[in-house]
Amino acid sequence: MFLAVRMMIYVLAVPAAAMLGGSFDPETGNLCLNVDTAMSLIGGGAVAATTFASSRWAKQRGGAT
Repeated sequence: MFLAVRMMIYVLAVPAAAMLGGSFDPETGNLCLNVDTAMSLIGGGAVAATTFASSRWAKQRGGAT
């Protein structure tokens, strides 16, 4: 159960942090995001997926996660 909670924290913390880097101009309707924050979002998702996959692989092999 704790693994599922930890994975949700990984998945939700990165988008929350990345959303702080954007700005919305209501006059033009433009949403501006920094490329660095987008890369953080993609990188965070990759880390979360890799952590989850390696944990499942180790557990399948008989190890504790």
